[in-house]
Amino acid sequence: MIKFYIDTTGDVIGRFSAKKWADWINSFVVEKALITVNKHVSIGEELIWLGDIARKMKDGTLAMIIAIDEGKNAIAGTCEVRRDPLYGHNVSFGLAVHKNYRKQGIGTRLLKKGIEVAKDHFKAKNLWIEYIEGSEAAKKLYEKLGFVECCEMPNYVECYGEYRKIIRMAKLD
Repeated sequence: MIKFYIDTTGDVIGRFSAKKWADWINSFVVEKALITVNKHVSIGEELIWLGDIARKMKDGTLAMIIAIDEGKNAIAGTCEVRRDPLYGHNVSFGLAVHKNYRKQGIGTRLLKKGIEVAKDHFKAKNLWIEYIEGSEAAKKLYEKLGFVECCEMPNYVECYGEYRKIIRMAKLD
């Protein structure tokens, strides 16, 4: 059974060890998923990431929605909700769903909950999300939830030895 948690304190993230989080992100690297992390991360790097997430939650600029497979005690997906520290009315998202849990509506539910948190918790006016060129599934999901393309940044991210463009989408309602 997949349960969705909104984490603004780090309590839910803390249910999993740095090793579990490193294994999570490294699973995307192994499959060569089109995400901005494309090299294996160490447990030490993941500890730094966890500390950064905790600081951002404490200063009120980040919340996480985490989908957990309770039966397997596994992370199924995450949605980072990031409030711009300078322009607090702007919120961006980062979305990832483990390959074993795709095509089950988890990404849709994560991003919908992320949008709710952005509007209710952060009082967001502007919402945006990015995807890497070639990730048609991400584009389709974001369009389904009302995001539209607003700009492209060519050769923006190195992805497995190739520079790709990032496409930014905004939600205009």
